[in-house]
Amino acid sequence: MREPLAARPRFELTAGTTPLGIGRTSEVFEWSPGWVVKLFRPGYPLLQIELEARLVDHVCHATYENSAFLVPCPGRIVAVSGRHGLLYRRAGGQPMVSAMRQTGCPSPLARCGEQLANLHFAIHRIQAGAHTRLRGLPHQHAKLRWSIEAAPDLPRRLRAAALHALAALELADAADACLCHGDFHPSNVLVCRDGTVSLLDWMSAERGNAFADLAKTSVLLRFGRTSETHVISPHEEAARQQVHDTYVKRYFELAGVPDGPARLARWLPVAATARLSEGIGSAERSALLPLSEELLKEE
Repeated sequence: MREPLAARPRFELTAGTTPLGIGRTSEVFEWSPGWVVKLFRPGYPLLQIELEARLVDHVCHATYENSAFLVPCPGRIVAVSGRHGLLYRRAGGQPMVSAMRQTGCPSPLARCGEQLANLHFAIHRIQAGAHTRLRGLPHQHAKLRWSIEAAPDLPRRLRAAALHALAALELADAADACLCHGDFHPSNVLVCRDGTVSLLDWMSAERGNAFADLAKTSVLLRFGRTSETHVISPHEEAARQQVHDTYVKRYFELAGVPDGPARLARWLPVAATARLSEGIGSAERSALLPLSEELLKEE
């Protein structure tokens, strides 16, 4: 998995260097044939990058023989222009929605939702206890608890209600921990013309409950913003709703759990409250709070 010596170029970051992708904490650039570098923002903790490298390496080993999707494997950590970066094998393909539209699919949004559910269910079928590497992943409940406790400006009553609900769900929804992506949405899915799928951004990988992971994706599909200034237009909101509804319906079909909608509904306010700690903008925060405050009605 590690990058070979011959593939180490003299990469230079200049004002004219065009990124392949831009995220909240990093940018992705071409590094060498078959490799990209995920270059983190100045000041991003090196310990977090080292943790990401270990987590993704664990996931790569556990999913190596999986036929539903590929996971780009990490290489070494590099330093570029005063910033740290993590090398990754380059994944082919286009973001899911774009790929669906280019294949001439008559209903690209619905097809996107269905394929998203198929992939998410394939992730959740991987039991963490069956893989030595996955047993070392962070536990989902501990991360959710930390996020709720760390969420800024959260009213004390709402924080207490969220922690109480999480504790109750931990008991009621106890099951064998499965692999969870933690940040699963269409932009992290690349689709090639031959149908090969690569799943990106596993830095939030964890072992936990499938319906909690489902709730996280539901929140992202409905309310997630790519930036502080991102405004969701009525057209985008309708498109998101179509992808979301098809995704949830298909996932319930695959899971074969009669009380699936009720279980998801219990997790949604907890997932929304945890999302408030992730450095989101004011627009997304305002959209999430009413869902989070559903917890107060259950007191």
